[in-house]
Amino acid sequence: EDIIAPLWTDVDVDNNGIISYQQYSSGSVLTQATQDINQYFPDLSFTANWVLVATWDKVAYYYHTGTVS
Repeated sequence: EDIIAPLWTDVDVDNNGIISYQQYSSGSVLTQATQDINQYFPDLSFTANWVLVATWDKVAYYYHTGTVS
């Protein structure tokens, strides 16, 4: 399966912060995702059928990997 991941990073979820998510399989979020991808990648024929919106609020980086996104 193809995935579009605008943020893919190593975060420390053990201590602080709040992680929340919402899944969408219909409605305006799918419509907006489809429009956005087709606008920025006009050579694709893309239709979103599932969207995950994840929010990391005040979550720290995991410093042991040496990478920060």
